[in-house]
Amino acid sequence: MNMVAQSETYMMQLQLLMEPPGDLRRHGFITAPLTDEELLLKRRCLGCNKAMSQLRGRERTGPGLSISAHAANVAGAPQISASEFNGPAEKAATAPKFKCRFHPGKVEYKYWTCCDQHCTADPCSGSDFHNPRDESLMELTRRHQLHFTPIVHQDSLTRGQDLRAAVALDCEMGTAQSGDTELIKVSLIDYFTGEVLVNNIVEPDVPLRHLNTKYSGVTWGHMREAQRRRTILKATTGARYAVWRFVGEQTIVVGHGVHNDLRSMKWIHERVVDSFVIEFNIKRIREEKERIAEEEAIAKAKADGTYVEPVKETPVSGEGANRVVVPPVHKPRKRKGGDLSLKTLVDKRLGRKIQLGEGTTGHDSLEDAIAARDLVHWHINNPGANNSDAE
Repeated sequence: MNMVAQSETYMMQLQLLMEPPGDLRRHGFITAPLTDEELLLKRRCLGCNKAMSQLRGRERTGPGLSISAHAANVAGAPQISASEFNGPAEKAATAPKFKCRFHPGKVEYKYWTCCDQHCTADPCSGSDFHNPRDESLMELTRRHQLHFTPIVHQDSLTRGQDLRAAVALDCEMGTAQSGDTELIKVSLIDYFTGEVLVNNIVEPDVPLRHLNTKYSGVTWGHMREAQRRRTILKATTGARYAVWRFVGEQTIVVGHGVHNDLRSMKWIHERVVDSFVIEFNIKRIREEKERIAEEEAIAKAKADGTYVEPVKETPVSGEGANRVVVPPVHKPRKRKGGDLSLKTLVDKRLGRKIQLGEGTTGHDSLEDAIAARDLVHWHINNPGANNSDAE
């Protein structure tokens, strides 16, 4: 791994690529701890297992969803009518149309016990109400609340901290039995030296449904080996403390789609450089230039009297079969922005192949963290990349 020379000038260039605080939320970053209402919306329906936040997102009109913290902690809290999410009730039909659809049984040998259908079959039953799980606000806070990067004190070195100016981060996620995504691996490198600071499997504190191995690259064998070697980190809390040993308030965190990594760690950090956002902005600027050029070309053609309104070619029969259809004036060809995945961009910018195990053995979060660092470094060395001729 190549080292990057650290200097005051380079740090200034890196800071120029940081997301402005006002744009963080627009790009999916969470910048404040979750409110009580947001935590309560993390609960899932006992029937369909969808999060209350998903169901709320479907509503278009009406007063909206309101769940009090008190109701969430009282056994037998009232069920939430699906009409609160889906608007006025539909007209009665011959067959019942449930708002909440599910299988009341369980899967045994790949078949539902309730209807003897294959485990992939559509729900056989349902309810007119979504019934959220009975979870206390305290439990929801423990599992879902986000935490700011700790403030660094004078005695930080005595507490074993080794803060870095900039780091690159990537995480892998599995799926819990509840359906929530869970952190299962975290990789962190020093941006300048390339030193591997953290590269550990994370053991969630909730039961897992699967590890998404074909994407995450993490297997149950990796989990057992990390447990045996005692290198496994205990849930997101353990992962955060492992990372916070090297990351303080002023540390710049680099990644690709890094808001997903921060969310998976239940972590709020505002000094970030996101290679996905850098490339997204380049694409947006290029497309805006193309749009303006297209409008100017049309305006010029109209002024010259050479503009022809585009017409659709339609099949002609009979007497007009030999009629010539006037083609529309040539318009600047709009280029596609292309894929903004890390794999594609690293190949395009650096000529390097990564994620070769995608769909089979999965990604390597350490490889992805290094790739995100190298992609950002490329942009610092190529500041004119936002020009169309850089493509």
